[in-house]
Amino acid sequence: MANVSNWKNFEKQVAEALGGKRRLRTMESFGKEAPDVYFSKKLRKQYPKLRTVAVECKKRKSLNIYKFFTASKLKYSKDGKRLILATKTPATAQGRKSWKKLKGKLGKRYGMSRKERKHLKLQEFIAPLVTVELDFFVELWNCWKSEAQL
Repeated sequence: MANVSNWKNFEKQVAEALGGKRRLRTMESFGKEAPDVYFSKKLRKQYPKLRTVAVECKKRKSLNIYKFFTASKLKYSKDGKRLILATKTPATAQGRKSWKKLKGKLGKRYGMSRKERKHLKLQEFIAPLVTVELDFFVELWNCWKSEAQL
């Protein structure tokens, strides 16, 4: 299957943003369950919390975040790991078509003129999103707040 939506590039982008690497799939590893991003032994030693995280990436023209999050959680969080789900809608012809349809619906719902709708950008629709559970987000939020005070 052709990599039309560049899902491999999305996995690389997420891995680089988190300081990890994209897990390459070979003929031996296709049957094994493993998250899309892994962290080197050196990095896991330096930051032990990385051992408690599983990062999964999904790039689809139609996203049901709850479905993907639940399925990924069942796959990768068996041993108590916290899941980070990165999702993105591709900017393919089908993605642009979906965007135009959504833009029209939003315009009607919020009473926007055609001129106002022009300010809505495709980039906002296809921007990568990250989903985590609330307790994990609270922990991240509190770490961020304590860093901001230093």
